[in-house]
Amino acid sequence: MSKQAWINEGKKIGRKKGFEKGYEKGHNDGYAEGRTQVVREILEKLQAEKNVPQLAQTLGVKSHDVYHWLAGQVKTSSTIEKIIESIVNSSRRQAISDSYNTIVEMKSLKAKLSKQGGSYDMVIGKTEGESKNIEKKLKAEYGGLYIFYDSLGKAIYAGKTEKKKKNGKACKNSLWDEMKSAYNRKRKSQVIFRSNNSNTNTRIVKQNYCLYETACYVSAYKVDELAIRDFEALIIRSFPNDLTNVRMETKNTIESLFFDDDD
Repeated sequence: MSKQAWINEGKKIGRKKGFEKGYEKGHNDGYAEGRTQVVREILEKLQAEKNVPQLAQTLGVKSHDVYHWLAGQVKTSSTIEKIIESIVNSSRRQAISDSYNTIVEMKSLKAKLSKQGGSYDMVIGKTEGESKNIEKKLKAEYGGLYIFYDSLGKAIYAGKTEKKKKNGKACKNSLWDEMKSAYNRKRKSQVIFRSNNSNTNTRIVKQNYCLYETACYVSAYKVDELAIRDFEALIIRSFPNDLTNVRMETKNTIESLFFDDDD
């Protein structure tokens, strides 16, 4: 091979190597710029209703970190991981904080015979005005948990109602409707020994009872629909020897929240 041929071959190799390095640098620079832009847009969206110090507090990081990120100083993978971790942790904290809200808690409860007779209404609270206000709130909620307590404040029954059942159909019972139904329902598990009310031969016998005969306090909570079943399971499994619930609820998987058949 002549000297000129060697020179030409060297130029070809040089151009090829230069192209490969240039492509690699361009690819890396483009990826870094795209990554920076995505992070900036996410942070700007999160910042829509917050200033930088508030956003930093929400994310659990320092304000100067957020200033740097918004300015595009997102050069390393460790920085990206830190930002993603901060956003994920912030979302988890917010989800936990918003998972439930108290409607009533350990409020006094009395039974009042309904106008139609045959069932009992719940009178929650000490005054008529308070009772009507609580009833209105409970009738407006279609997803939540409730707990009935006896005269000593011991939990005796826990239940739930959901906005949607497992089959996807909307639930027609409000939290109030479900609570009233449970309040008047007889169950085999609800048993007490008491007099048979005979005037001639008094005997102490085992009898079924309804919650309106024993419940003296009640709590009710509005619960996020994705957490209702797990919250109910936690309550029932935490007090297996106190509650009269028969079924021992289990923790649900994500799939069961959407695809299981209704009970």
